[in-house]
Amino acid sequence: MQNIRIALIGGVGSGKCSLKQALERDSFVRREDHGKFSFQANVFSTAPANLSLDYDMTLVLFGLMEQYSPDLRQNLEAAVDLASELQTMYKINERVSLVATKYDLVPRQWSGVDLYLAREENQLVYPDDISLHKVSSITREGIDDLRDHIANVVFPIPPVPGRMPGISKYILTQLLDTAAYIFSLPIPSNVNQDTPDPLLPVDENAISDEAEQECLARIQANDTTVYQSQVRMVTATLVAKSPTPYERYNMEFVRKHTTIPVPQPRYRHFESWLLMDRIEGRTLEDCWNSLSFFMQFRIACTMRCYMKQLRGLTGTAPGNPDRCIGGNIFECNEWGPFNNARQFRRFCEASARSQWIARTIQYTQNRAVAQPPPPVISPEDWSLSFAHGDIHMGNLMLSKDSVLWMVDWGSSGYYPSWMETAYIDTISNTHPKSWNRWKWFIAGRDPNYVRQFWSYTLTVLACRGS
Repeated sequence: MQNIRIALIGGVGSGKCSLKQALERDSFVRREDHGKFSFQANVFSTAPANLSLDYDMTLVLFGLMEQYSPDLRQNLEAAVDLASELQTMYKINERVSLVATKYDLVPRQWSGVDLYLAREENQLVYPDDISLHKVSSITREGIDDLRDHIANVVFPIPPVPGRMPGISKYILTQLLDTAAYIFSLPIPSNVNQDTPDPLLPVDENAISDEAEQECLARIQANDTTVYQSQVRMVTATLVAKSPTPYERYNMEFVRKHTTIPVPQPRYRHFESWLLMDRIEGRTLEDCWNSLSFFMQFRIACTMRCYMKQLRGLTGTAPGNPDRCIGGNIFECNEWGPFNNARQFRRFCEASARSQWIARTIQYTQNRAVAQPPPPVISPEDWSLSFAHGDIHMGNLMLSKDSVLWMVDWGSSGYYPSWMETAYIDTISNTHPKSWNRWKWFIAGRDPNYVRQFWSYTLTVLACRGS
């Protein structure tokens, strides 16, 4: 049995003595691994010295009441300030939590206090990264959830050596990957090998300030467009587009670290336009319906192989090199910066909860509106891997020699793999059924709770950037 030392800090009426008894009353068995824990709690009115050395977990308490009042707000704000101070002082973010005691006094069915707590809890999640737990020492509501949280923070569930999670799913994935590799379209061995920039059709065939201006004038005056409306032809072998901040970087990164065919960016000193090789072929948007079923299957196999390569590129901070998220996944709004995947996850969870709270308030004011289900916080893997960020048929090109190219890397960055799957699902109504039948094979499936969670999140993030 593991013993966990807890410091309970709270003022008069915070319920710290009752919570001490509730935590220590009996041992706790964690459901996931049957780990057994006992709790030893000491109560304080102010933070003791050597807190991080003497205690495994610190709980900052404040008492609830039947109705909202300025006193409740004052107590909560004081508790938040103390918790934030302890996190900064002792550098134990996850080991400091807020606990709202006397939850049995609070009327349910979204009373004023309940909604107030929901809103405040959401603001604590991000950016403060403080968890809030509502408990009653009398009814024991929330006590085991709190003990489970403490146990998971102090003694995280260790991985089981030699045991592969989801063995049947793993075997199926390997079989599908093998089939995809066998039937995927061939990729030339030198597809991403850099070649010297071709000479531009300008005076003296030299790259100079004058030459750049002349080339830009040609781009702006040329009405010939290829791929999509924002891409213009410069020569028979070059196209240009207005770049996003990291599109060139993303293209060069993918070309260097994968075998995914990506057009080579050209003339790095150009700032106003992104020049790249022109791919002779058609987008899947234009040619998909003319392809045989077997060719469509081979393209799906190729895309599965591409996705596997991208998901093999892992990162520690979300989004672009500035650690900001954006692009088409987030309706072209930008949020951040974020230091790590945990901070990004807390931000998304807070966004989902805020939208749910807004819909719940609407429900309490108008019962004709359907009661919104609370968002299920995704237990999916939030580890970060490289994502294209805008996969659709218009950004996939089939060249004349049957090589599948991926273009438009302006929305790329590091995201949880399921997030790109969710994005592909949200735009499925713009694609034919014959393409959508392969979505699961290309990018995997998202459970229904992920779709609901992402729907709440995106409703907030798509409204405005920050």
